[in-house]
Amino acid sequence: MLSNKEYARNNPFEWQLAENIVYCDYLEHLLLHILICEHPAADKNILEAVGIGGVINYIVPELNDVYSGWQTGKKWQKNCHDAIMDDKDTYLTLLKRFKTTCRSYPHFKEDCLYTSFNEHYGLWSKEQNQELFSEIESL
Repeated sequence: MLSNKEYARNNPFEWQLAENIVYCDYLEHLLLHILICEHPAADKNILEAVGIGGVINYIVPELNDVYSGWQTGKKWQKNCHDAIMDDKDTYLTLLKRFKTTCRSYPHFKEDCLYTSFNEHYGLWSKEQNQELFSEIESL
């Protein structure tokens, strides 16, 4: 959430310096958020449950849609999706790790993994993700 100025103001400015910024694909981004959940910074804002919001509100819902067949019309986003399309097994491995190591984290509920990012926009639905949800449930 450091791209949100209200959150950024409540955290050390050094976190936003160029040497601390990482460019990665969607699966690497998911792993980074899992690592943040597993090992939050000692000086994190005590009022924030760091890492989990990105996982459950953005990354997992979008990847659920992608791995269930949703396709974007935006070229930049298609390039991002194409880069990880053949790595569904890696996605499932990361979700298994998240379920295992972050289960006791604030805001974690098993059903947070059974979501669709694009349902809100009328572009996709959770029903179209049911096959993937079954795979996630069996992890």
